[in-house]
Amino acid sequence: MAEKCTIRDNELSQALEVSLQRIYDICELFDKVPDDQWELIEGEHFSWANRSLGQRRFSPEGAYEICKYINENEGRQLLRRFRRWLSGRDGKLKQLLVEKKFIEVVDSKDALIFVHNRAYMRPRYTRQLLGLGNRQDVLKRAFQAEVKTTGSEPLQLEKHFITDGEAVCLSGMGIARVSANLGTTLTNHHRRAWCELVSQRAVAAIQEVVDEHESHEIRVTRAMAKAKTAANKTCQITGERCGPANPFPLAVHHVYDRKNYPQLADHPFNLIVIQDSLHKDFHQWIGGNGVSCTVDDLEKYIDTFSASLFPDSATGRKHMSNALKRIGKIRQMVRPLA
Repeated sequence: MAEKCTIRDNELSQALEVSLQRIYDICELFDKVPDDQWELIEGEHFSWANRSLGQRRFSPEGAYEICKYINENEGRQLLRRFRRWLSGRDGKLKQLLVEKKFIEVVDSKDALIFVHNRAYMRPRYTRQLLGLGNRQDVLKRAFQAEVKTTGSEPLQLEKHFITDGEAVCLSGMGIARVSANLGTTLTNHHRRAWCELVSQRAVAAIQEVVDEHESHEIRVTRAMAKAKTAANKTCQITGERCGPANPFPLAVHHVYDRKNYPQLADHPFNLIVIQDSLHKDFHQWIGGNGVSCTVDDLEKYIDTFSASLFPDSATGRKHMSNALKRIGKIRQMVRPLA
């Protein structure tokens, strides 16, 4: 029960508008007379914040006992105000838990799909957010109820949800509607209350993710443009320079791919400018654009195709040496962050 004891002594003294010393005087009074009606039980009403100093943390029940004592013995009408304070505090704690849960869920790499500047959450993570475990049937039932509703706007494709294969992915507005439905239909009242809190926070929380994503994309685009400028029209693997007599498009390659290593997507040492044909060939070689890649894959590619990448000449050997030095720099600067 000690995990319930989250009310600090100074927090309680402010709520009851008494001094901290008065709180501990009451605690001492409770402890002195074990057989009267006033009692604080360790583990139920309080836990020790610092036993050697006698500092305590209180549970809501323990705080209520102290409030009731002051109310009855000092003639102050505190109980109603205390209940309001406790309710407000409890609401803030629950909102904090909802906020932490949103952060935990969206932090997963494949939790969200971004389409037309809107984020949609995959069903597995929506269930995780709502505390439904593996009960996809419960989520599906609430979704279908909101699709067929006549009391408000039915859920709409590309506004409230999208489909990804057979999976239905919900936007912030979609999550808000489905969780509000569950907030009235679930049998467990704790889960109903949780879903109601999620419904109140869903739209803003997902929009914050979208805003962060857009900001991230802007940073990545700028970093890629800067990398191209720094490359000065030169492929940073083969050393070939683009010009009127040798025209070819250049591409910016993420050594550690963007999807699985988003924290590295705008890191300057993770960006290497190479011929577009080489870029396409590399991704085809590893199995497609959707396959994750790292510095090990790029190094292996260079090793495998070195004969065609670097002519057997002093210039070719120099370009190969420069490419290998760049690989070494990537290992040194970027790999520890991956």
